[in-house]
Amino acid sequence: MLQKMRRGKLKSQWMQRIGKSSLLALRQMITAAQRDRMLLELRYFREMTQTKTAEILQISQVQVSRKEKKLLSKLREALLE
Repeated sequence: MLQKMRRGKLKSQWMQRIGKSSLLALRQMITAAQRDRMLLELRYFREMTQTKTAEILQISQVQVSRKEKKLLSKLREALLE
């Protein structure tokens, strides 16, 4: 019971810290297609080039560029709501 209360309190503190707009952006990313999440992971967390990302995802570099622009725009909008 005490552990549940602690978890609830920690979750509440965490949610307050990151704010509602950040939670919405995270939700947006979670619900994005798996391929889209992979694109963002490869580009921004593994710091791969668009060309290398395109190779891995088996799409063209131009498609990576367009998808990346679209995804970042969606995330930006979610943060600003």
